Amino acid sequence: MLKPKTFHIPGALLIEQHIVKDGPSPYFVAWKPHTSQLFYDRKEMMRWIKWPKGTPTRELIDEFLDACQNQANGLPLEQAREGTA
Repeated sequence: MLKPKTFHIPGALLIEQHIVKDGPSPYFVAWKPHTSQLFYDRKEMMRWIKWPKGTPTRELIDEFLDACQNQANGLPLEQAREGTA
């Protein structure tokens, strides 16, 4: 198991992406105050987080998740943003 990648907003949100050798990978663990949950699907996790679109924080969350997805696909973040592969 690799070290998890994390996105943290102190006191409000924590997202960890875990990559494992065996089993479903990657998976996410998301924490909000007083609760946490395991997710295999980004869309379901974003529905659970309920952070509004169009805010600077939501853009940071999406950027973090895009970077995780592109790294799993083997693309550098700059190439993925430009759409050139």
